[in-house]
Amino acid sequence: MRAGTAVPKDINDFERMLVADKDQSFLWIQYMAFMLENLDAAAARKVAERAVKSVSMVAENEKLNVWIAYMNLENNFGTTEELQAVVKRALEVNDRKKVYLQLISIYRTSGKTEYVEDIFKKLCKKYFTALEIWTGYINFLFDMKQESPDEEFTDPKVILKRSLQALPKPSHINVISKFGMLEFKNGQAENGRTMFEGIVTNYPKRMDIWSIYMDMEVKYGKNNLLQARHLFERCLSLDAIMKKPKKMKLVFRKYMEFENGLGNKEKLDELRKRVEKYLDSAFNQGNDSDEGSDAKKSDKAEDEQDAEMESESKAEESEEEDEDDE
Repeated sequence: MRAGTAVPKDINDFERMLVADKDQSFLWIQYMAFMLENLDAAAARKVAERAVKSVSMVAENEKLNVWIAYMNLENNFGTTEELQAVVKRALEVNDRKKVYLQLISIYRTSGKTEYVEDIFKKLCKKYFTALEIWTGYINFLFDMKQESPDEEFTDPKVILKRSLQALPKPSHINVISKFGMLEFKNGQAENGRTMFEGIVTNYPKRMDIWSIYMDMEVKYGKNNLLQARHLFERCLSLDAIMKKPKKMKLVFRKYMEFENGLGNKEKLDELRKRVEKYLDSAFNQGNDSDEGSDAKKSDKAEDEQDAEMESESKAEESEEEDEDDE
């Protein structure tokens, strides 16, 4: 029986497989679960202790995995003191930020949200330039406004202000757009619009932000059809977007998907004609221009910048969709 090719069925199986590969965290975690199911938490705790002492220090991910499993075990079956003792040990031998973030996840999953904000405060103080820490904190506070409105948590706007004081300037757009997305998602469409308007007014070329703004308006804009159409039309009329066929294509596509979802065939036909007219115009301008070479170089540089910024925003959108699915 070789580790990774067979399913262990008893203690002897686990022991033989661990001899073959003691750095396999999945196997240690399975062993802990087996002990919980067939014996008790004390037996699982003994396996956890062996795991954290056996996994090699150089196998960082595997080591972190067994510590996370150990924290989960104590959170579910131990006392608060026992959990804190394991957390303290985990912090000494792992990436501290990762341990704290996993602890937040454990507390949130188990409904112990009263412990979470203090951890975020520590993280923000220690890792004050880390965008994911601030956005995670803000996201948590928005969730608490919905899930536990009677409990006292910091106002998300207070943390947004602090984040803008602490984060490097290039991260400001991302944290503000994240805040705007959360406003939309939590039923405060007008507040969300205010956030996005502040960005697109100052950075009209940021197609990634326009794209998120349009998506939020369509999905969470409280069926304000006039507002959504106005936003699409604004994008289509901006010089910074009109000069870029790729950007126009994106806006037209989103606009047409929106109208198609409403079953508005008349509007769809109109948009198709506008697309054809725009493409003809763009093609003719490309042929007639004497500055084609310089324009292409400029467009390429701007496209590369857009792609870099858009990849960050798409990651945020993907994260938001995952949260929605949950």
